[in-house]
Amino acid sequence: MRSLDQLIGLSVITTDAKNIGVIRDLGINVETWEVTDIKVSEKKKLLQLITEDVCLPAECINALSDTVMLTISANEIVNSVRESTHGKLANSILGTEIILNDASRVGSADMLFFNELELICIRVRPDKRLVNELNLNVAQPLYLKVEDIKATGDIIILDISRNELTTFPKN
Repeated sequence: MRSLDQLIGLSVITTDAKNIGVIRDLGINVETWEVTDIKVSEKKKLLQLITEDVCLPAECINALSDTVMLTISANEIVNSVRESTHGKLANSILGTEIILNDASRVGSADMLFFNELELICIRVRPDKRLVNELNLNVAQPLYLKVEDIKATGDIIILDISRNELTTFPKN
């Protein structure tokens, strides 16, 4: 499991050993919670584009560890670039208000956690009132499984009740 801040900044390498830049953000399909594409800040102006960032489909990723290895060469990148991300940007989820199915506030998203290229949970900085009601340690975050999310937009609505909140994600 890796957090978003561990993925942002990873070098992106082509099959012909060109470092094209670093991950700047991830596009996420909020229906499946899978990464749809990666937003890469170009290190070199390989593409001769006006923009500093390019979006590459997640299918272009061959391996992800200390770097991101692509399945394409630097010459093939131009054919793979998307105009924009096909999902909601991961960084835009951070800070989003989260509420329960009874409309009570949980808190706001402060980190995303991934297993490979799938979002598996969201860490939440709990609301002070909720900390008091659940007798949580003030510094103790809550973790939400993506399957507990009912809807996402300007806010995230959960399909769980207060007693189903957890301090650590369970299987």
